[in-house]
Amino acid sequence: ERLATAIGRTVPLTEHVDAPVLGVWARIEHDVWTVSVDASGERLHRRGWRLEGAKAPLRESLAAGILALAGHTGARPLLDPMCGSGTFVIEGAARALGRPPGGGRGFACEGWPDVATALARGEIVAPVPSPGVALAPVWITGTDRDANAIAAARANAARAELADAVTFEVADAAEAPLAATPGLIVANPPYGKRIGDARAALGALARLHARAPGWTLAVLTPDPRAAGLALGRARASHPLDNGGLRVTLLVIDG
Repeated sequence: ERLATAIGRTVPLTEHVDAPVLGVWARIEHDVWTVSVDASGERLHRRGWRLEGAKAPLRESLAAGILALAGHTGARPLLDPMCGSGTFVIEGAARALGRPPGGGRGFACEGWPDVATALARGEIVAPVPSPGVALAPVWITGTDRDANAIAAARANAARAELADAVTFEVADAAEAPLAATPGLIVANPPYGKRIGDARAALGALARLHARAPGWTLAVLTPDPRAAGLALGRARASHPLDNGGLRVTLLVIDG
């Protein structure tokens, strides 16, 4: 009866109290049934450390992909001058330390009897070592003019066991500190649709980049033409999707 009313939408079928949690989902659309089992549990983009967010947080998986597209390898300094809850900074530090994305999180299928047995025997994947506390080999910093955002970023970094590998401080983007050696500035500035003033944010990034000869600037924007006019010609551009909004990653050399 529940499924009869669920045509065109997805609903959970059942969970057994006396067995590992098993999410079974059915979708019925135009007499076509799709039945699937939830093997991941929590959504795949979630690493488990971001419990405190700022305005318009960026998905962890998207942040990791942006860093890769911008050429971040962990060998050069990294600065996010509009860091919010610290996603770019934390993902960058994890990359610098060689930690696999999502390596510290669990998956629903680990409780399934056959999978649990295979994991215990080392037949599926080698265990990810505990990250411990170690210093990243490079300078990695995030700034934001919102003190509450900085507090959230520090709490997230502590949960990720990266508090000793990164620094966060309250500062305007245009006045953010710079390392002695050029590196990567990465930013997801306000778009002007939900928060902030997009034009003012691009102006602050332009002033920061003018102070940073040799630094690469990677900016996520829904308006690449306006961003290009404010920041300069991009060496590369990558169309992406951020929460259903079409955006472009511009990579600009210093």
